[in-house]
Amino acid sequence: MPRVTLVVGASNNEVSFNERQIRLTKWDPGAFAQGAVMFAFSDLMQDRRMSLAKRALTWADATVDAKQLAK
Repeated sequence: MPRVTLVVGASNNEVSFNERQIRLTKWDPGAFAQGAVMFAFSDLMQDRRMSLAKRALTWADATVDAKQLAK
């Protein structure tokens, strides 16, 4: 499981996905929980992203212009 670093004393409350950091200006349990959930959801969905993207492309190719149906 990839690690997440908690930085307390940052200039802004934010989540950095590239650096896998939860940055907080001061300790805030609610903000920390939100950041942790964002990483957990991202990690869980990583395997499904490609599957969903391929499915979306397949469905996009399956669309038909309504004007073509009238012919």
